[in-house]
Order: sequence, then structure tokens, then C-alpha cells
Amino acid sequence: MKEKIALIASYGLGDALLFLIIADNLYRNGYDATFYSNMLAQMQDWIPHVKCLPFPDALPEGFDLVMADTHSVLTKNANNIGELAKKVVFFSMANQGRTKSLCADHASKFSDKPRLAKLAKGAGVAIKYAKDGDIFKRENRMVQNVETFCREILKLDHVTSDNGITPPAHLIHRQYKKRIILHPLSSTPERNWSADQYIELAKQLKKRGFNPVFITSPQERDEWIARVKDDFELPLFPSIADLAAYVYESDYMIGNESGIGHLASNLGLPTLSIYRKRHHYQWQPNWTPGIAVKPSVLWRLFPKHAWRRFISVRRVLKAFLAHYRLLSRRTV
Repeated sequence: MKEKIALIASYGLGDALLFLIIADNLYRNGYDATFYSNMLAQMQDWIPHVKCLPFPDALPEGFDLVMADTHSVLTKNANNIGELAKKVVFFSMANQGRTKSLCADHASKFSDKPRLAKLAKGAGVAIKYAKDGDIFKRENRMVQNVETFCREILKLDHVTSDNGITPPAHLIHRQYKKRIILHPLSSTPERNWSADQYIELAKQLKKRGFNPVFITSPQERDEWIARVKDDFELPLFPSIADLAAYVYESDYMIGNESGIGHLASNLGLPTLSIYRKRHHYQWQPNWTPGIAVKPSVLWRLFPKHAWRRFISVRRVLKAFLAHYRLLSRRTV
């Protein structure tokens, strides 16, 4: 009988897509994986190998092992973190300090169950954290580091960077040529290129024959309707699956460091990511290779939000056009 594993992702879409790599690799190695994510539960029809459910209200029961991100719903609702850590293999995409504090030794529980014992070795690992000699490399993107986690830490035999997402057959990949998705927001406002810059970029794209379309969450939509007026489309999506279908059939995506960028890359779209940092783009979407535009100077010498001044609309437009032309030549 297959070992039953529960995996509970953190809240963000990008993190959930990366976490799903682990679930799909467990499936490839003969485990029965159930994945918890409010966002990806809406995409169950796209995820054939793994059962996807919304976040649980409490520690899920009926599993041989529960694995969870340190920033998941489990830690948010826990009354006794120490006791919870004895029952759950906690690891993290990023936060080393909190991950170490939730690290418990699960080896004794699985001394006679080697396939569970090797998964328990994931406890306390921070996948993003990198130092000299570490298996997680700063120059790698998170997609590659999660794959490394599956191979080197969990010791799975059959490992890929694929998370198993499979678009429905009736959709046509990138069928709307020159439809360019602009995602001007993220979970952290400090990461966001300015609204005025995105609007100007959209105008410049439209002048050159592209169809720029803005995507926001439903909660952010009213604010952006006032900004884009009737000049650009701003579609509303009933679910993440509807958003994914729209993204899949679009041609290209430009945005900040955000979950939509990871979704676009995961669905085979080229991406341009606007970064406030000049180095260590570990979170750059990388299922489909994309490009990044960074500040032209070390903006940390200036006020906190000054980085936006060092990424001009002209630079982003130039980088996009060069990348788009390069990709167009490759497909001819």
C-alpha cells in the first residue's frame, strides 16, 4: 500500500506552485500525495497526479506523514508550536530562522519505515538559504533548488522540476499573439514598479501593435479600473483556473516578483521580471526561461523606494522588444 503524505503549502501562489513540485515528485516515486492550497485547489482539473484541497482547519488526519511550510495555515493557527513540530515535518522555501526553530527529530518514529524516514529528513531545511558549500546555490532559481531538495534531501529516485500541471486539452497555448499580460502588483508593495510606469509601458506597447492587458486580484481591481480607464483591458476572473486559462493562451508576461509570474512561466510563457535587487534572483520564474530587468545603480545608497527611478520605462520596453524578437526568430 502506498504511503499517504499530506503537504501543506504557504499562502502565496508562487510558493504553492513550487511546493507542488515536491508533491508531484512524491507521486512519481510511488507515494499517495494530497496537496493543500486554497489557490491550487481551484485548479484540480489541471493537476491530474495529486489530490488538491483547500487549507485544513486543523492538522489533517489519516496520513502516514504530514509535511508543511513553516508559513502555512498550521503554524498560524497553532496553540503549541513545539508540540506541533513533533507531528509535522516543517521546512521552508525561505525563512531559515523559523525553520530551524520548528525542526524536530522524527527519525525514531520511522525507524522501521525507511520510505517515510527519508522524507522526515526534510525537517528544518530552508530551501532558499544558501552559503558556501550548501547544496542550494544562490545562482540557481527556486525551481532548481526545489528539485535539488527532492533529490538530495528527500532522496527520491525519480526527480524532475515539473509540478505536473497539465492545461485542459481545449485550450490553445499562446494562441493570442501579441497579448501581453501586465501584472503591476505583488504581495509586497515595496517590490512593485510604479503604477505610472506600468501605464506608460502599456501605452508604448500599444503604439507598437501589442495588446497589453492588466491583471490584478479582485480586491485590487477597482483601484486599477480608475487608472486604466477604457484604455486597456482589465479582465475579472472567477477563479484561479480561469486566470490560468487566460494566461496560458496569452503571448508574454511582464510583472514584478509575484505568483502570477511563476504561473505564467509554469504554463510556458516567456516572462520579463522587474526586480528591485541587482543580484541573487532566486525567485525569478524559471520553468520557462525569462529575463529580468534590474536597477542600473546600487539604489540602497538612496531612499527606500528610489530603486524605481533606476528602472526606466524605456529600459523595460527595450529589454522586452529584444527578447520578444529573439523568441520570434527561434520559432520561425
